[in-house]
Order: sequence, then structure tokens, then C-alpha cells
Amino acid sequence: MVLDLTASSLALTRAICDIPSVSGDEKSLADRIEEAISPFAHLEVIRHGNTIVARTSLGRAQRVAIAGHIDTVPINATCPRATSRSTACRTSGAAARST
Repeated sequence: MVLDLTASSLALTRAICDIPSVSGDEKSLADRIEEAISPFAHLEVIRHGNTIVARTSLGRAQRVAIAGHIDTVPINATCPRATSRSTACRTSGAAARST
């Protein structure tokens, strides 16, 4: 499954959260992210293990750095991944929330 970067932020967040990426085993998610962003000609995509760097090649004097992590922490069975599937719902998880 290729990540759909044209999907809503909620749909993309859910798709990312559905890919197993427990700390130390992020390869599947890193593969999907790399696959999704590699077609963009303005990005230089560098892969180092399960770390992905996407650097713009637009010839500008300054750039902005955005850093994050892609591993997830398993949550217990008492915390549902999503409270609803409606467009007005809230996705919940151990590390992210979208409304």
C-alpha cells in the first residue's frame, strides 16, 4: 500500500498509524514513507537505516528543518485507536491526535 499524500491529514494519519512501527522495527513505515516521497523531483531523499531525510533542491538560500520520529509505542487494549470513523471524529493514540 502506497501512502496517499493527497488524502486528508486525518486519513493520512490513520494510514500511517495502521502500519506497524514499534520502536526498533520501523522498517515497514520507513519503506512506505520513502516510497511516497521519492517521486517528488524537488526532494533529495536520503535513507540511513530507518531514518529518512528529505531535502529540497530549490536553490533557495535558507531552508526550514522539520524533525520527527516514526516509531510508535504499543498501547494497551483499553485505549481504542479511533473513537469513530466519521469526518468529525478524533483519532487517538499514544503519541498523536488529530481532529
